[in-house]
Amino acid sequence: MGTMAFTRKKTYKRKDGEVSTYYYRVENKWVDGQSRQKVLEYMGGSPNRREIRVDTSTAGELAKALFSHEPTPEEISDILAVLGIHVDEAPRRVSLVYDPPLGKLALVVE
Repeated sequence: MGTMAFTRKKTYKRKDGEVSTYYYRVENKWVDGQSRQKVLEYMGGSPNRREIRVDTSTAGELAKALFSHEPTPEEISDILAVLGIHVDEAPRRVSLVYDPPLGKLALVVE
């Protein structure tokens, strides 16, 4: 039986009384007759945030294409599509992030 991923919203109340909302991409699995959720991706404070792992060889081309001029959101979608990265909606913000301790390079699309 296949599983389907969906977005889960979790709200936390801090000690100072402030309420924070975080989003996760999760999937349900049945384990011993009970449903368990597996977190696939932490999406931060925005449900539209998506983190895509980027190969280092693609990162240079991606950075050059994105930062050569000020592209419109539609142009950004086209650039990503050419590189094989498909997004559902035209992004509002795009960031190329490198995490040195993990050696992880990612494209964050919001």
